[in-house]
Amino acid sequence: RPPRGIELLSMAAAPKIVLFGPPGSGKGVNSANLVEKYGCKHLSTGDILREHVKNKTELGLQAQEFMAKGSLVPDNLVISLVKDTMASLTTGWILDGFPRTPAQAKAMKEANISPDVFICLTIPDEVLVGYICNRRLDPVTGIIYHLTDNPPPQDQEVLARLVHRPDDTEASLKDRLAHYYRHLDGVRVREIFSSDG
Repeated sequence: RPPRGIELLSMAAAPKIVLFGPPGSGKGVNSANLVEKYGCKHLSTGDILREHVKNKTELGLQAQEFMAKGSLVPDNLVISLVKDTMASLTTGWILDGFPRTPAQAKAMKEANISPDVFICLTIPDEVLVGYICNRRLDPVTGIIYHLTDNPPPQDQEVLARLVHRPDDTEASLKDRLAHYYRHLDGVRVREIFSSDG
């Protein structure tokens, strides 16, 4: 089971947080806890992408082809979506799922998007496989359930609309984990945290 709670040092203002971790590591659950505790704005790249796909925006239509195959959306699309979403923010935020690559981290720095805190979740791969394959999404509410750890309500309407996302399979997860580990150090250290602070 992914971790359910993160504690940060007391801060006078809502912090700016990058929450990083492999697929299925509990970023969404922990983001919700941090939003409640600190009043940050939660920005999930997955949610942003799905909203654009749902609304059939130009970027959403471009991203849909990759998402349907369980592939990662190209950096240029993700960067455009995140920068557009963050342009009007005036308070603290949680970036969930961004940056995923050194190119995204570099774009983040160039846009002067600077986090106060970087949180990296670490979960054994075998735990992630069991968790991911049992996830189900409610497309109406956006809530992600787990068939055993966090089962959906026994409501026939809700149960009938649950979706097993195409990227929530063991084969897709292995590809996504390989990508995650390949870019982890470049995102966590070289690009975001420079030697001059």
